[in-house]
Amino acid sequence: MLVTYKASANHNTYKGFKAHYEAICGGDIIQEKGILHSPNYPEDYWSNKECTWRITVPENHQVALKFQSFEIENHDNCVYDYLEIRDGHESTSPLLGRFCGYKNPDDIRSTGNKMTVKFVSDRSVQKAGFAADFIKELDECKGDHGCEHECTNTLGAYKCECRIGYELHSDGKKCEGKVEIMASEFFHSFYGNTASMLLGFRQLEEFRVRYLFTAHERLLIVMSGYFNW
Repeated sequence: MLVTYKASANHNTYKGFKAHYEAICGGDIIQEKGILHSPNYPEDYWSNKECTWRITVPENHQVALKFQSFEIENHDNCVYDYLEIRDGHESTSPLLGRFCGYKNPDDIRSTGNKMTVKFVSDRSVQKAGFAADFIKELDECKGDHGCEHECTNTLGAYKCECRIGYELHSDGKKCEGKVEIMASEFFHSFYGNTASMLLGFRQLEEFRVRYLFTAHERLLIVMSGYFNW
């Protein structure tokens, strides 16, 4: 903003003016991506500020917030300075979190295409504040993700996860049963000075042998593989 004052020759007739100014923060943001930061960032934020950003991204998307830095006066309940995030634009919209301290919050995602970010500071302690990127986000797990068990949406992508007792295959999609050795799953056969032992596990209707140990008097042979039983 530019303010210009010009006095005429008879300016002594008037008293002039006096004004107060302050930096305005917050506002309505309608765009696919952008950056939010506390007032005066990266310097210490100002005291007695309340900034509210209402973010809107295109329909059928979510708002995703990823923090780059975070330093707000710490308190167990964040009652002094804090950053508050809500799932929508109303003051009664579900609270996604209230944050303070010195650790970057985890990535935050709205359920719809609207999010409110509110920063509040009191009159006493000032810190460096925060900086965060916001982007439009799509829930890839709602589409054809190909995960055999469970799909977890991440920022800009997704990942497959397996239920307890399984581990993710190298293809990142399928799930395999973990090897669990039980006493009843040991099989022994002795042929003179040779002993063979199969360590196996049962998965669905198929029995698979994971390790085959063949021990001679002075020799141990180990074979590993999967075989249909």
